[in-house]
Amino acid sequence: MLSARVLGDRGLIERIRRLRERPTGAYGLAVLAIALAILLRLAVSSYVSGSVTFTTFFIAIIVAAFVGGFLPGMVAVILSTSVRLVSLSAASIQLRA
Repeated sequence: MLSARVLGDRGLIERIRRLRERPTGAYGLAVLAIALAILLRLAVSSYVSGSVTFTTFFIAIIVAAFVGGFLPGMVAVILSTSVRLVSLSAASIQLRA
């Protein structure tokens, strides 16, 4: 397989295939990827400018979609959008106060 040669480990491809067969694992990975993206963003927020807000979500969405498939990828998109909207509304409330 060409993809196995590109990734270098046939075991990785097999693990991804097994994960896609178990929906709870794939959706759990999507939630975990977004949670890690939030934590990473909070950890580096003092070092990066405000113009690159929430770029860590892109990586989490790509990982969730690649490993879990389309629907877990969409769950990651919905979760990251929700987090972004909540953070924007919280910032708006702080500005008004």
